[in-house]
Amino acid sequence: MWHAAANQIPYDALVLATGSRPFVPPVRGRDLTGCFVYCTFDDLDALRATARPGRPGVVVGGGLLGLEAANALRLLGMRPHVVEAAPHLMPTQLDSGAARVLHRHVTELGLRLHCGTATSSVDSGADGKVRAVTLSDGTVVEADLVVFSPGIRPRDELADAMGLTRGERGGIVVDNLCRTTDERVWAIGECAAVNGRCYGLVAPGYRMADSVARQLTGQEPEPFTDTDTSTTLKLLGVKIATFGALRSDHGHAVEAVFAEGTDRYAKILLSEDSGDLLGGILAGGTGSWTAIRSLVGRRPPANLEQLLLP
Repeated sequence: MWHAAANQIPYDALVLATGSRPFVPPVRGRDLTGCFVYCTFDDLDALRATARPGRPGVVVGGGLLGLEAANALRLLGMRPHVVEAAPHLMPTQLDSGAARVLHRHVTELGLRLHCGTATSSVDSGADGKVRAVTLSDGTVVEADLVVFSPGIRPRDELADAMGLTRGERGGIVVDNLCRTTDERVWAIGECAAVNGRCYGLVAPGYRMADSVARQLTGQEPEPFTDTDTSTTLKLLGVKIATFGALRSDHGHAVEAVFAEGTDRYAKILLSEDSGDLLGGILAGGTGSWTAIRSLVGRRPPANLEQLLLP
């Protein structure tokens, strides 16, 4: 039993679900008045109080949370810029083809994108508040406020206090059943590093929670694996869906792209040996994600293209 100095709470089983915290890169000016993170209701209240319609704001990070923050600024009447160091938006979830569809849609909504460049500094005006952001390519973007949303870091401080192992990149190390190095302690969600990898989406967290719940209630658990990182999003009005495996663990797979452009995109991954559907990515005006996902693990039907592109 682990216990703090002031309180002792006995347990037979302990599940750690401490979540994560926003990551703020160590750039000059990140502590200026007008810099925010996008995580809690207090953060949103502070943004509302500072936002001025018609004025520019910069979001650092073009992932899922960064795009949500940019949309929040848009809905507050501001002119949002998004800075993403990777070559395209949502680099963790999307390939370049799907990102192209997303890129077109969000620029039509008024978001100004700066991909393939990083934030060098946040610059202040004479009043000591945020005035602009300087990018690594030399671009200077005027800004009344800056929202940092380039990623998250697991809240894994309890690992040291409890003698648990941390991953090389953070997170409390667990196995495929979410068990830590202490047989009576589990970790789930964004604080857990399953075989060394942390997941920042809600769907993997739900699957971890389900696995642990089954173990604690004496049922047969279903091990958590990273072969299915399926997610479906209605992001800024454009549908994005990934399903099944997005890469072949052993290299015995072929990719097939059925639509490529800025309106819609559909790519699937097939087993080179059996022809079974392994996974894929859909973006824009494509077919039913749930219907196509149900085909994973089987040879796709002859009308697959019609299902992907109705």
